[in-house]
Amino acid sequence: SMRYERRSFDGDLIEKAYLIGFRLGDLHVKKISKKTIKTNSSTTKLAQANLIKSLFSNYCHVYINKCKDCYTTNCHLDNSFNFLLEKKDKIKYWILKDDKLFLAFLGGYTDAEGNIGIYTKMARYRVGSYDKKILSQIYAKLNSLGIRATYSLETKKGIHNGKKHNGDFWRVKVSEMSSLLKLLNNLEPFIKHEKRYNDLIHARNNIIQRMERNGKILYNI
Repeated sequence: SMRYERRSFDGDLIEKAYLIGFRLGDLHVKKISKKTIKTNSSTTKLAQANLIKSLFSNYCHVYINKCKDCYTTNCHLDNSFNFLLEKKDKIKYWILKDDKLFLAFLGGYTDAEGNIGIYTKMARYRVGSYDKKILSQIYAKLNSLGIRATYSLETKKGIHNGKKHNGDFWRVKVSEMSSLLKLLNNLEPFIKHEKRYNDLIHARNNIIQRMERNGKILYNI
């Protein structure tokens, strides 16, 4: 018997691409019975827990528990969410071949693993993880869209500065002003994390102000 009502996924491809991106970055998913798929996550940020609640509350009850120094979330979904079970270091072809679906995926992956900020008075976009193939695909796709990105190995597997890395850590960055402005404008509709969205707005304003100071013409990028 189920204590809370569950609803099936409606099949929307934009939402599906976003959820796959977010899952690959931040969710543990497994099948715990013939009818139930469970997702769980642990985070020190309440905003991340609230995001997970907003993503799945239309489909099931979302449990959020406050531990000593973190929040844990658990969701019990029906079998229509079996697309979340697979975890491979690869972006699906049906996502990569469609620009809008790719941006939705990147929105989810950014909400899980990304960072948008202003450093030394300049806006930056970064996304990093152990997912070498996924990041290489993100890098290639961004450049194919006219967004200049860099892709590099940031930290090798092992212990560095007292922190253990279970694998090689890879990073994609976008820093060049016009490319970053184009990325942020295209990514904005697909960012659901409250802080990440606010950071995107601040970063975009930073770019526009710098362009205006430098006398650059702003186009609809």
